[in-house]
Formats: sequence, structure tokens, C-alpha cells
Amino acid sequence: MLKHFSSFIKDIQNSNERKKRFWLWIFSGTTIMVVVALWGVYMNSVIVSVYPAKNASPVVVTKPAENSVLANISTITSVFKTSIKTLGGELKVFSNKIRARFSEANLSRTFIIKKTKPDFTLDNLEKVTQKKLP
Repeated sequence: MLKHFSSFIKDIQNSNERKKRFWLWIFSGTTIMVVVALWGVYMNSVIVSVYPAKNASPVVVTKPAENSVLANISTITSVFKTSIKTLGGELKVFSNKIRARFSEANLSRTFIIKKTKPDFTLDNLEKVTQKKLP
């Protein structure tokens, strides 16, 4: 089994770029599916059940039969709409907080320096003696 796999990998290494790119897409897609599946299993085991108690029986709600493709598309559309609305609301709150902090920063860090006579000389400095270099 390992010999077949190692020879398969060597064949891919020695092949042209098109074949390498093809197998890159295959392996990447497979890896993504495995990671998403493992993540789903993990989330299923971590998230607590939504039923109120262990002895309580779940309530089953049935919908009238619809065209499943259209129902799925409308469900997906409604999920996207609500998530975009929620994201928009969160972004507005966040931008308002940033604006408030920015306005506080501008007000609290404003310095006004005024001098009665702008002569551009520095007062109270020691005189430096000049020495000629050899």
C-alpha cells in the first residue's frame, strides 16, 4: 500500500504542471471537506442540546410539503439577509464607538501654544563657546 502511494506521489512530482495543479485541487478540496466534517462533529459534541430537560420529549413541528429546492433557496436567502442586517448593525455600533473615541482623542490632546512676541528665539539658554578645530 505504501509503495503504491509513494510511487503515485513520485509520478505526480515527475509530471507536467497541469497534472500537478489538477492533483493540488483534488487534495486541497478533500482536505477542506475533511476539516469541515471534523469541525462539524466537534461542534455537534460541544454545543449543548436545545431541549429543556433530559426527560422531556422534543416537539416536532411539521411544515406543509413544498418544493424542496425553492424552500432551501428561500431559507438560505433569509439567512443571508438577516446575517447582513446583523452585521450592518454591529458595524454601525462599532463605527460610532470609534468616532466617539476619535473625538475624545482630538479634544483631550489639543495643545495651543501662544507667545506674545513671536521672535523665534529660545530664552534662558546657556551660551556655548565656540572652538576651532585643528
